[in-house]
Amino acid sequence: MGTMFPAKTKGPWPARWMPFALLETLQSEVERVLWPYGFGRPGLRDSLLRGVRMSQTDIFQQGGDLLVSVELPGIKKEDISVALLQGELIIQGESREDEEESARSYYWRERHSRSYYRRVRLPFEAQPDTITAKYADGVLEVRVPSPAVPPPATQSIEVQ
Repeated sequence: MGTMFPAKTKGPWPARWMPFALLETLQSEVERVLWPYGFGRPGLRDSLLRGVRMSQTDIFQQGGDLLVSVELPGIKKEDISVALLQGELIIQGESREDEEESARSYYWRERHSRSYYRRVRLPFEAQPDTITAKYADGVLEVRVPSPAVPPPATQSIEVQ
């Protein structure tokens, strides 16, 4: 049996926290032990953890605009919503899958659902009508233009 905990990194930095590493290790060991006796099936771990994987989210500035890029593979465009509420950008997405198989001696059915929810506090006051969102190839890109800030007016101060 392999190690139950992720290896520590070398140097003064702490080990990377991987909350599902222990669960994945346990699941693979259970599959390894029980598979020869007809319990479980290969790939069970992937189907169990399918709904808990984290989507890659990048937030950065590009050309004066705030750009939020989110990987949402398997989620349809119509199942994604983007909203602006009290200075926060709210991104939600959800997908559901049903798989069914039957033969003479068995009936098998699985249901999978994935959801994504993220709130991003904007560092400036955004206008909702200027925000654009595009979804292509499983990647959602939301562009929030930063407002034009006039340069501060120079005020002369009397020297006494």
